[in-house]
Amino acid sequence: MTTHQGRGKGYYLHHSRMISLRDDLTERQLRSTLAHEIGHAVRGDIPTGTIFDQRAERAADHFAANLLITEAAYIESEQRHDGRLDPMAHDLGVTVHLLKTWRRLHERISQ
Repeated sequence: MTTHQGRGKGYYLHHSRMISLRDDLTERQLRSTLAHEIGHAVRGDIPTGTIFDQRAERAADHFAANLLITEAAYIESEQRHDGRLDPMAHDLGVTVHLLKTWRRLHERISQ
């Protein structure tokens, strides 16, 4: 793993199996971005410049959300914060984006 400045919060380079994270991320951004990039690494994602990139991004988000948020922790946080996303994300140590991803994914699973 390495760090960078500027562009994007993180990226994964498959040919060198390297993850880079921007050097100014908050702790929650760092955890969420690292989990997302690990998702790309596990899947072996290589950008194609096509619609498949969007699918790979969604899959990496799903991987990260499920890696960092458990159902029990989500339920406890949701009750504690009356479903308000910002304090829940802070409580769970993830970004609001990842929390929303987890929520959407598990709403579909439970239906």
